[in-house]
Amino acid sequence: MNKLDAYVSAIELAIQALDSAFIRSNAAETVIPRMPLSERWSLPPAEREAADRAEIASYNVTADHWGARLCLMSAFESLHSALRVISSSRAHSDPHASAWRDATARAAEASRLAQCAAEVLGKPQVLPVAALRPEGDIRPVRPAQAPLAREHTGPVSRPMGL
Repeated sequence: MNKLDAYVSAIELAIQALDSAFIRSNAAETVIPRMPLSERWSLPPAEREAADRAEIASYNVTADHWGARLCLMSAFESLHSALRVISSSRAHSDPHASAWRDATARAAEASRLAQCAAEVLGKPQVLPVAALRPEGDIRPVRPAQAPLAREHTGPVSRPMGL
């Protein structure tokens, strides 16, 4: 195994570990329905829909739990960003390869999620957020130039399913 394969394997293993931690954190949360499901499903459709909405409205996750989820999602996106560049043979020689654009989008999403986590956990802005540049422009951004992620209104990346 060469160094590149070792790096790719290590990142893939870290992604799997984060994915597992995320799933376990969601599974560890105990949600007790306000009304038994058998009773809710016996209701007429309009009442069942109202009961479903009331159930969702009563769900209140703690800030620490939500912040931890956002941190995990941020790390997940960061690792995917690194994996995209490392595993692309073309990205090594071509700074305009699509792998760099994909990685930049994922890194911006990771940065946005990290900032959201910091806000949920009551921390000030903890990291400079990478500025989105025109496609193909991969010059680094000094922290003074970096806008807050929430100022960007365009799409950052494709929705990621976990």
